[in-house]
Formats: sequence, C-alpha cells, structure tokens
Amino acid sequence: SKFRFSIDLERPTIYRALGLLTEVMDFLNDEQRREAEKLHARLRRLIRNIPQFELLKIEEALAEGLPIDNSFHNHVLNVFRELVEFLRKVLRDEEVLRKLAEDPFISLKEEGGKWYIEIPDVRTYIQATGRTSRLFAGGITKGLSVLIVDNEKVFNGLVRQMR
Repeated sequence: SKFRFSIDLERPTIYRALGLLTEVMDFLNDEQRREAEKLHARLRRLIRNIPQFELLKIEEALAEGLPIDNSFHNHVLNVFRELVEFLRKVLRDEEVLRKLAEDPFISLKEEGGKWYIEIPDVRTYIQATGRTSRLFAGGITKGLSVLIVDNEKVFNGLVRQMR
C-alpha cells in the first residue's frame, strides 16, 4: 500500500499533507526542517479534537479557496494552507528533489509531464492485514498477507517502517 502525491499537491488532505511533510523532513536543510517541525506540531495539535467530517469541510475550503464560518476551523484552515504552501515550496527546491530521488525508500516519478512522489502507507497496510486474522474463543487465527510489488523502493520503505 502506498500514497501517491502530485508534487503540485492538488486537493491535499490534512493527514496526507502531514504524512508527506514527515517523509520529506529528512531531506530539508536545518532552517526548513525547523519550520516543518513547527508547522507539523501546530496542525497536529489543532486537529486533535476535530471530527473527520469537519476536517473534510476544511479540506474542501482549501480546495475551493473559500473561508469557513467557524473562526477556530478558519484558523485550522490557515495553518493547513501554510503547511501545504510550505510543502509546495520545498518540493520545488532542486536540492530537496535530488535527495528524494536518491532515497532508497521513496519513489519520484514523472508521468505525463507531472512529477509524483510515492511513499509507503503503513497504516493502511496494517489495517488491511488485520482483516485477514480473526479473534475467536480459542485465540486468534493466523492471517496471510500477499503483496504484489510494483515499486521496489516503496516496498523497501514499507518493510523499513514496519520494523
């Protein structure tokens, strides 16, 4: 399982933007990393108690370029916008892109004139494998996970993150 992002970050979701920021942090210079850590911590703290359907409204507002009536959610929207703009900026930085391309666990691909980053999605993988085993009165059944690898770098990243 993997996340695939256009470097332009069209219609980003909050959790995917946070995940991508975490992935690219290792490739940033010290100043960029400090800013990334600050933005990541701020947005995580702000969304902690916001239900998923409200987060969807915030994501929609960013995509449509519209404000939100709720002033707290509007503040979250502004921090989310700041994080997405920061990501777009660092993903245009040639030094960052070079480091990403050289990384053994992240894939950078061009398709149809657009650049994409592919990173492992451990959460979804673990959730899916959990469905293959079942709890019952006598214990737990063993499950089987079969992976079809279409990208060696992303697969290696998945293995690394699961250790």
